[in-house]
Amino acid sequence: EEMLGSKVISFAYPNGDYNDITLELADKYGYRLGFTTKPGQINTATVSRLEIPRYSVNDEGGYFENLAKINGYWQRLFPPN
Repeated sequence: EEMLGSKVISFAYPNGDYNDITLELADKYGYRLGFTTKPGQINTATVSRLEIPRYSVNDEGGYFENLAKINGYWQRLFPPN
């Protein structure tokens, strides 16, 4: 926050690692949004603001794989276990 000159209100969990204690601390210290590495659609009626799913794209995936992930096609073809 000091380097940015503004309050940080959201973050992505490093490596997607978090647990109940992490969630409590994120809430306690005023974070408004937390992004997981769990793939999934965002349903505003049920999603926790500190456990927002996201689709990962990566350098090894290649253009078409990442494009399929961004558009939700990858998850239909290769559902997570």
